[in-house]
Amino acid sequence: MNVGFRVTKSSFLQLSICAVAFYGLFCSWQQFTVGNSYYRVKNNLDTWQKSPSLANESLAQNMLKEISSAIEIFPDNALYYQLRAQTSEWLVFAQSNEMSSEKVELLNAASKDYKKSLELRPTWSGSWIGLATIKWKLSSLDEEFYFYLKRAEEFGPQDSLTHIFYSEFGLNMFSLRSMHFVRVKAQLKKHIHLGLLNTLSRNAVLKSISNHDAKQVVCVWLKKHPNSSSRKILGCVETV
Repeated sequence: MNVGFRVTKSSFLQLSICAVAFYGLFCSWQQFTVGNSYYRVKNNLDTWQKSPSLANESLAQNMLKEISSAIEIFPDNALYYQLRAQTSEWLVFAQSNEMSSEKVELLNAASKDYKKSLELRPTWSGSWIGLATIKWKLSSLDEEFYFYLKRAEEFGPQDSLTHIFYSEFGLNMFSLRSMHFVRVKAQLKKHIHLGLLNTLSRNAVLKSISNHDAKQVVCVWLKKHPNSSSRKILGCVETV
């Protein structure tokens, strides 16, 4: 009886070891596949950010499925929600120019993902900027929109995404002679200056200035920083 017990106990131990080993391999496989999905999605988003014309609707839909699968496996990863929100935005961008109910649904889904991301990591300025971007795309520039900007300013005053958003939104409102320009005028001037100094945001800020034909007025704004490199980067010329 004792021998039989020892054999049973030994077998149970071997099975336990095998089960633990199998579980470890399974977890490693999950992390490997999810990691690959993450980098595929992130690399495509980075590429599209640099060259928006490369955004592809079919690829964006596949990316959305990939990152959604990653979220099912790791539902507490704030970065995955942020990536899914960005992918939804690019899917909207890759579709036709007309706003449709499908686009509105995608943007609302992106907003939910940014909010979920912030539940997990409330100090991520990029997600606050994401929420403000969604509101802008939905033409809903209300007090909630400005609350999101306030949070982004609070948590990411030196963040390249904050510089880029303020430059694009602020200059757009300036060119439209919108009342919203008045509300962001001070922050716009500051973030254009800081954005030009930041290598991660410089090209995007320069592009916004060019798109809105605002070099002359921005050079006037930058006179507040007479000895700053931001004026030299923009190519401001002093007049006698």
